[in-house]
Amino acid sequence: PENSGYGGIFRDNLGNWLFRFAGYIGFSTILEAELWSIRAGLRLAIQHGFTMLVIETDSLNVVQLLQMTYTSFHPLEGLLAYRRGLLRQLHKFSIRHTERGQLLC
Repeated sequence: PENSGYGGIFRDNLGNWLFRFAGYIGFSTILEAELWSIRAGLRLAIQHGFTMLVIETDSLNVVQLLQMTYTSFHPLEGLLAYRRGLLRQLHKFSIRHTERGQLLC
C-alpha cells in the first residue's frame, strides 16, 4: 500500500477522446486504486447518460473480480459490490484486459 490516485479517459465509439477524470485516494493498494478508478468512471458514465460502455483496464485481477458473481469473502467485497450495482444501471457493457501501453493510444 502507498499513496495512490486514479484516472481514466472516455472515448467515443470511433476512439476519439471525449474527456478525462482523475482523483486522489490516499493510502491504498494498486487493486483498490483500479477499483476506485472504475467506480469514478462508472459514476461519470451514468451522470452523462452513457448506457453502453467498454471498460478497459490493465489489471487482469480487476477484470476477473468484476466478472465474478460471488466474492463475499474477498476483502474488497464492499468496493466490488458497489461497482456491480453501477454496472447494472448500464444497458450494455463489457470489461476487458488491455496492456498498459495500449490504453493511452
